[in-house]
Amino acid sequence: MSSPDRGCPRGLGEVNRRSLPVVGRPFLRGKMPLAFEEAIAQFLVGPLQIEREGGILLAVSGGADSVAMLHVMAALRLGGQIRVPLAVGHVNHNLRAEAAEDKGFVAGLAARLGLTFLSRSVDVRQRARESKLSIETAGRQLRIAALAEMAHLAACTCVATAHHADDNAETVVHRLLRGSGFRGLAGIRPRTTLDGTAFIRPMLHVTRREILDYCARAGLAWRHDWTNDEVGFTRNRIRHRLLPRLESGPPGSLSARLCRLAQACGAFNVKIEHEAAAALEACVRVEAGRVEIDAGALQSMAGPVAIEVLRRALVAGGVRDGAISARHYAALLGLAARKPGSHAHLPAGVKAVRTRAGLTVWRETGARAAPANGQGAAASVPVPGKAQFNGWEIETSVLDLHPGAFDVFRAGKDGYIEWLDADRIEPPLVVRHRRRGDRFHPLGMSAEKRVGKFITAGRLDSCLRERLLVVEDQQRIVWLAPVRLAQPVAVTAETKRVVQVRIGPCGESH
Repeated sequence: MSSPDRGCPRGLGEVNRRSLPVVGRPFLRGKMPLAFEEAIAQFLVGPLQIEREGGILLAVSGGADSVAMLHVMAALRLGGQIRVPLAVGHVNHNLRAEAAEDKGFVAGLAARLGLTFLSRSVDVRQRARESKLSIETAGRQLRIAALAEMAHLAACTCVATAHHADDNAETVVHRLLRGSGFRGLAGIRPRTTLDGTAFIRPMLHVTRREILDYCARAGLAWRHDWTNDEVGFTRNRIRHRLLPRLESGPPGSLSARLCRLAQACGAFNVKIEHEAAAALEACVRVEAGRVEIDAGALQSMAGPVAIEVLRRALVAGGVRDGAISARHYAALLGLAARKPGSHAHLPAGVKAVRTRAGLTVWRETGARAAPANGQGAAASVPVPGKAQFNGWEIETSVLDLHPGAFDVFRAGKDGYIEWLDADRIEPPLVVRHRRRGDRFHPLGMSAEKRVGKFITAGRLDSCLRERLLVVEDQQRIVWLAPVRLAQPVAVTAETKRVVQVRIGPCGESH
């Protein structure tokens, strides 16, 4: 059984076993303002400009960082330095046996401070297992969604998280190790929009050491999450092993330098975004889902500006942000310099052609499908509905997913019937043979693969290779039939409806 003071600095045991600070203690009355609180107050009304918010949901896990943020925000509101309403949101990730105690601890804090408390329980391990994600990634996705939902329910216009300067330094190193560009090296932004909700980080400019010092001076108790000590997680290895080994100066100096790097990259990124926004109006035209880009203007831009223009143009044309990687942007820039008639196929069903006027980019739709007899290069398949393609009949239907139904289906299925998450596809479907350059994200794999390389690695026999069919929606390949489903459309615990796709020889009864 863990106790609320588990993880507090040594020497604070007696202080932390007392009742928690309540409204009326000196540090909340504002009679003895701490420099720590004043620094956060200046950040809130300066860079974050929270006066425009209708309410702030404070994301409180129960750890030292979020407990400090909760009490600082409560103190500042009581002292009149901030005037927006506050609420407390807690997410139970169900990764530790003590998680239920964490919820009770945070609920107690909120009650003693007179704040509304909301909580959500998520199953991180199940999401990670079913979506083939790391525990870190699955947890982040579920946490963001849960906080956004709670903010909406509490009538809050933004969520405040307790990320601090050391978190920012770790993020920069993490992204550097993954090969990120300057946008990634900008680290954690003070304000971002995730799942349609604004997220702010009021403590991004203070260090973990300063947070612990504040907790000691204010006599705060907190909970300790032992999963933060496990070096099996990438972020924890960076925090506990890599950064300490790289630290050559006084403790914290490396983190400070990394944060300065992030700040510089962030400032550079703001300049790039400003130039790209101006260029977008002058050289890009979006009409009916087709993006027309002045190739000459694109080539005259600095590389980072040109890439940002392309990113914004694709998003305006309906391509999901993040679907196109750095190497694909490089391919588009290369295409702009080639002769008219050159073309390129990119992920998410994006096609680009070099025309005389410039570069035309669009996301392929059902308009490319073959005539109704299905004897052309591709056949469009309505959902639900039927179509034929080169001797094959494709039938789709929409089914409600009941508990246990997927297990029964999986146990009896063959290679030519598959279930897709109905909320993750964009009909109509298109069935065709594979093409040179096709790419998809195979179920169970960590990244997108070239279809040709995937087939070679799988050592498929020549007969099966000839029978392969590509099934795609309006964004991407969703099934390489009868070999492998695509990861993004796989059925998960959150799936409510499925699209069943059945393929068989024409004339065969089902």
